[in-house]
Amino acid sequence: MDGNVASGYVAFDLEGNADRSDPSGHEIIEIGAVAVEGGAETATFTTLVRPTRPLRDFTRELTGLSDADLTSAPALADALADFYRFVGNRPLIAHHGFGYDFPLLDAAGKQTGVRPPDVTRLDSLELAHLVFPRAGKGVTADIDGIRPPAGRSLDDLVRHFFGDEPRWQHRALGDARLLHRVLVRLMAALESDEPARRLQRWVLGATRHPWAGFLTEQPEPIPLEDVVPLPDPPQRDPPTGGFTSEAVGGMFADGGALMGRARRPRSQQVEMATTIADSLLRGGRIRRLIEAPTGTGKTLAYLAPAIEYARATGETVIVAPHSKVLQDQIMATLEELQDELAPFTAVLLKGASNYISLESLAGELDALSATSGDDAPANDSDGAHGLILAMICGWVAQTPTGDWDDLRTGAIGARRMALPEPRSRQDTASNRNAAIDASRATLPDPAPGRGDAADRTTRVEAYGTAPPDPAPGRGAVD
Repeated sequence: MDGNVASGYVAFDLEGNADRSDPSGHEIIEIGAVAVEGGAETATFTTLVRPTRPLRDFTRELTGLSDADLTSAPALADALADFYRFVGNRPLIAHHGFGYDFPLLDAAGKQTGVRPPDVTRLDSLELAHLVFPRAGKGVTADIDGIRPPAGRSLDDLVRHFFGDEPRWQHRALGDARLLHRVLVRLMAALESDEPARRLQRWVLGATRHPWAGFLTEQPEPIPLEDVVPLPDPPQRDPPTGGFTSEAVGGMFADGGALMGRARRPRSQQVEMATTIADSLLRGGRIRRLIEAPTGTGKTLAYLAPAIEYARATGETVIVAPHSKVLQDQIMATLEELQDELAPFTAVLLKGASNYISLESLAGELDALSATSGDDAPANDSDGAHGLILAMICGWVAQTPTGDWDDLRTGAIGARRMALPEPRSRQDTASNRNAAIDASRATLPDPAPGRGDAADRTTRVEAYGTAPPDPAPGRGAVD
């Protein structure tokens, strides 16, 4: 197939009166749609719909519509009939469509007897998961340094692609047009010649997922060693020397290196940081138990001396928080500190079962390749499995850790229930294999003596800009 659109589609949006806890019980109050051919808008459709219940305050604020605006609008059955004539036999695409718009159409069809057309239904939220498998608030940058969007809502994607601010008002036709703009960008990203994108297209085609019909065909699978980025050779900077508790305390004083980003000096934070620095200077001969209240700034108070000590001595400092939530918080803070302090590298280590097995993923792809030529008709489970597998193939090219918690499946994971099966097989293989064959382009094993690190360990080391051995976050990949 040439181009990024097979035979056109209709991007649409529904506005509903959100006066029921079950979204399928919302009454449709507006329909907006854009017909697209060859990537270009060719026609539009818009209509208000007269509801049978008063608008909720939230709905009035969200849409700017009032009950008076809808009193002379067409009845639901008439509006649906007009909309379906506009759609014809073209595929229907909505953002979060499987979670909202399509259930709303189905419920309206049962209520009015005006059934939706038997056309392909697609949810652009799936494309967003394929292109941005790590999207989410507070997510660290991809391994190439590019930060994914803060989420996969239409507003998040519009802000990411175009820099536009969130909409203060939602109207169906305007949202459908925004969806078309986002679809063009998402499809263009998947059309990239990068190995990961080509592998994703092959998986979608091999599992006969409907999105494959909108993308250029990839006839052969791409080897994982071409998809997963390998770390650069490790480079350790020579120790800088000169580590003192006074210098650490100065980082937290007025004008100190850490007093940016709206931070202000806090005496308790300075005391905690200098106490930890003093303990590090004594080589661990003195153990300290520190209790500090909320608002002390504890994370910075122990990370800053750990970083400076590692840089000054060339030694490794291990920070072991008691939960994965704190691990994520620490890694986010360390990423911020990269812009404020001299170069250092932080590596997140967990138990092996927390990480994807590249050997198992390669086995999944090999099995799919062996059956992709079958003449058996496609079914929904094949497509759902293909969607998740394609997402994982994109994720392994972007994740800086290989940690399953870094794969943000969001709505489609909960809706499709397709993730647990491949994830379970991956985890089983990870527990079964001590290492991955290097011929499959695996990432390096943990440094000697660190393979049995506790599940909740963050290593902070004094390196230059090149990643250490093991690569950041990949040391425990099995």
